[in-house]
Amino acid sequence: MNTSYDEWKQKLAHSLVIIQCDPDRDLYLQPLEQRAIQIGLSGIAVEKYITEWVIDITDITFKFKTIKQRIKTAWRR
Repeated sequence: MNTSYDEWKQKLAHSLVIIQCDPDRDLYLQPLEQRAIQIGLSGIAVEKYITEWVIDITDITFKFKTIKQRIKTAWRR
């Protein structure tokens, strides 16, 4: 991939999908050894994502509120 910074920025500006890797984190937000893939969508990719690609969404808010409470309780000890 022999592109200049300006060429890269131009391609980035017109990309429908952007993929990057970031450190994964534990429940205490500390970086883990493995990396997490983050996928950014724009343009028609967003439309397809919300109308065609997603087949189910499960609300897990309660589960994570429970985990948060347990972490807070553990920190108080």
